[in-house]
Amino acid sequence: MLQTKIILKLNRSQGHLLNMFTVKEHRRSGIGRELLSFIIKDCKSRNISRIYLNSVPNAENLYSSAGFKDLE
Repeated sequence: MLQTKIILKLNRSQGHLLNMFTVKEHRRSGIGRELLSFIIKDCKSRNISRIYLNSVPNAENLYSSAGFKDLE
């Protein structure tokens, strides 16, 4: 069963996390955090210096704990 969906668009120096979704019954189990950590490490290995995303309110803690900052 597919538990998470990720859509990430990369260019030479930055990434845009377009969609990251974990099905409801698997939320708060650490899957999203592990995948986000993998995405960050993978981007660093590709010399991607910035990752942008738009977050829904209930995922803001996940992203802020990983070092993402609000640009507004």
